[in-house]
Formats: sequence, structure tokens, C-alpha cells
Amino acid sequence: MPKRDYEILESPEELLNMMKNEKKGRFRDRLRLLWLLKSGAAETMTRAAELCGVSRLTAVEWFHRYSTGGIRELPQLKTVPGRKRRISGEAEEALIKRLAEPEGFGSYDEIRIWLKEDYDIDIPYKTVHKTVRYYLGAKPKMPRPSHIKKNDEEVQKFKETLSIKLSEIMKYTHMPLKIFSYDESGFGLITSPGRRITLPGVCPAARIQRVYENYCIYGAVGISDGESLFFEFSNMDTDCFQYFTEKISELFPDTVNVLLIDNAGIHKAKRSVIPENVSLIFLPAYSPELNPAERFRQHIRRYTKGEIFSDLQEMKDCVADILKKCSEEIIKSLTGFSYILESINI
Repeated sequence: MPKRDYEILESPEELLNMMKNEKKGRFRDRLRLLWLLKSGAAETMTRAAELCGVSRLTAVEWFHRYSTGGIRELPQLKTVPGRKRRISGEAEEALIKRLAEPEGFGSYDEIRIWLKEDYDIDIPYKTVHKTVRYYLGAKPKMPRPSHIKKNDEEVQKFKETLSIKLSEIMKYTHMPLKIFSYDESGFGLITSPGRRITLPGVCPAARIQRVYENYCIYGAVGISDGESLFFEFSNMDTDCFQYFTEKISELFPDTVNVLLIDNAGIHKAKRSVIPENVSLIFLPAYSPELNPAERFRQHIRRYTKGEIFSDLQEMKDCVADILKKCSEEIIKSLTGFSYILESINI
């Protein structure tokens, strides 16, 4: 049977964007049906209905409503009450609570086993997937590694006492404080492919190179004003850090420049001489999530993932260009962690 040409006015990109911004799962399913047909991810209405988890009759009704009234008619289509949801009441509340924790679950199958063992609810994998993915909006994400030695109590205490630390610094100066988040970042020619988007059943592939050349960027980004300072170095050591603190002292002479900084050895060397208008506040050990510079670094790396550079200079030029395009507003949006802004009364 020849493939039917479904007339859909919106492009696949427009439909994906609508799906991303739609908060109601049942409306996302209707948009997804259109995307599957428009993009060719589903060649038939039957296959599209299967991927959306509905009957072919329901899919045909959705498409008929779209054909007669356009995209704006889809939300007007009333949902016919179906069978009672298999995960409800106490089990649903417990599931939402678990999904709200950073550890979450390792897989949908793990959720299925958990429901059976803890709530005696034995349901198929497909039902669990549809409930969790489309009704609760939870999906697999790449976790941030958390060191086994991390002390959660120290992390919470740091957040609660940061304002006290800043007040102590202010007692010994008449100059205003300028709060920076500081970190060093290594960049190299080994390709980081990142994630790739492909159709169902298509295994992504990416070209990579393994060239062991790298350099470092020492950087400080302003939390409240978005001002920033970056320097390139060939390595990470105490002398480079000393040079950076001297430069930030020279460039911002009328403020006490507070650096939120990790506990790396090069930051605590006894031979270091920190300028008078530079003050260091050390973050709890193994807690990079407290440092806004980490988030800024991830933003920069988004634009270098998958890229293959011919040499180190080409990479340096690329990263420098990315940094130039980071406006103060972008920096503030990336580094304005609420616990810091509250501590400095912004």
C-alpha cells in the first residue's frame, strides 16, 4: 500500500517547539502525532497512534479535528474518560515524591519493580513509561556526579552562613564588595561528542579525534553585575593563580573583590600573597554545584562539543569568540544563584 501524504502545514521544527512548550500531556500527545506524521518518523496513522500510546481511532479523530480547524482546534477536543489510571492515590504521591529527589530512579523498569514491591501494583512496562513520561513529565537525564565524601550538612550550612561571612569582610573595609565566582577550566583537542538527536531505532554516531594538547582558562564572573575576567594559561599552578589575583586587584581597585572558590591546593599555597582588596571564600569540599562558575563553564562547553579543531590555536580562537559573545545579562542569568543573591541582598 502506498504511503499516504498527510497534509500538515507546520514544519517538524515548529511542532517540536510547540511540544516543548506545551505543559499538558494530553495536548502534547496530539502535537506529537502531527510531528510523527510530518517528520516521517511514523509512516502510517497506525504506527503514529502506537507511538503516541492511543488507538488508531483516537489518532484519526485528532487528525480529523486538525484538518478541519487547524492547530488551534486540538486543545478544544475533549478527552473522553477512559479506564481508571493504574497508578493513583498513595502510590502516585509516593512516586512523585521519589521523582522529586535528585537520585530519582535508574530506569522505568526500576519504577515498575518498585511499584510491585512497595505497593503491590503489577503493571506493564508500557503503562509505567506512559504515566511517568507523559503524565508526570519525568524523563531520563544525565546526572551530575556527586562525590561519596560530600557532606550535605556542610553544604546547607554554607548557604545559610554566606551572608555572615560577607558581613565579616565588610567590617574591615570601607569599600563596597564585588562578588565573583571563580574557577579554572581545562580545554583540549580530544573531541567531546555530546548527545545527538536521531529518530527512534537510529544509533547516533560522531567523529572524534584524540590529540593530547590542552590549555587552561582562569575566570571570574560577577554574580550581581555580570562583569567578568578571563586569562589563558598553559597549566594550572600557584603562580598562575597568583597572577590572576593580582590582575583582578588591578582591574577593580575600588572594591573588595570576593572570590567564591574551591579547595584546590593551588588556592591555598603558603607562598601565595593575596592582594589586600581580594578576599577568598572557600566552598565546601566536593560541592561544585554551589559554584556558579561551573554552570557558566557548562554553557561554554555546549558550543565546543562535537567540534574537531585542527590545532590548539583554532580552539583558543573559538572559545575566545564564545566568551566575547557572553553579555553581562547572559552571565547574570547563568550565575545568579538564589542563595548568593539573597546573601548579598540584591
